[in-house]
Amino acid sequence: MKTFIKFLGLIACFLVLDTLFLGMVVTCGWAGEDRVILLDCSGSVMMGPRSPFQSNLDVVRKAILTTPKDSQLYVLGFGKSTPVPFLTARTPKIAGPQGKNLKSSVEAAFRVFELNLKQRRSEVNSSGTDIEGTLFRVARIFAESSTGANRVLYIASDMQQESEEKKFTLRRMATYRSQLKKTSSGSLPPGSVPDLRGVKVHVFSQFSDAKGMSTKSIEQAVQALREYWTGYLKGAGAEVVSYKTTNY
Repeated sequence: MKTFIKFLGLIACFLVLDTLFLGMVVTCGWAGEDRVILLDCSGSVMMGPRSPFQSNLDVVRKAILTTPKDSQLYVLGFGKSTPVPFLTARTPKIAGPQGKNLKSSVEAAFRVFELNLKQRRSEVNSSGTDIEGTLFRVARIFAESSTGANRVLYIASDMQQESEEKKFTLRRMATYRSQLKKTSSGSLPPGSVPDLRGVKVHVFSQFSDAKGMSTKSIEQAVQALREYWTGYLKGAGAEVVSYKTTNY
């Protein structure tokens, strides 16, 4: 009888441990993502002896290949006007033995991206860079997603806004100090920034040095750009996880 009671006790312990493990699986975020990747295809990233565009492609490649299982994936190429979709894909719910199913899925997705980039890149208006407008499109993608997954945004761009409303290149960035402070303080009126609440953002700002600018001026402009976009994204409700700058 005592042996039987001990046996029941062991079963109960296993059930409790199993329940705790399942709870850990849920709370540790093993669910997939809604992952959006933005690729700057404007003329400014094609300038200079060593174009940052190839480095931006490396960012996109890594972001695609590291997409977790059970995730929705989007890659948009953007310039001055409407972004062009280069990829829409879904990763499998089950990664498979040693992650082989997932690996095959993301590798196939990257090949589709490469093909669409080659065929549709000319559709992107490269005469300017409307980052803010593109972020509004991203907000709609996230809002219309029904997955309830974690939301992650990757931006591969020089982060120089060149639209009809705003033009801040490296040379002109100091002009926007007052606007930068307003954005950072969260005093912008409703609707002036996209709704990116709950989105985790990774920014890879890669650009060619402007001719005739001193190192000091470039670094001051880089700092201003970083402060502006960090404030803008936070004002939109996003969490800026990383912001890395590389110049060529």
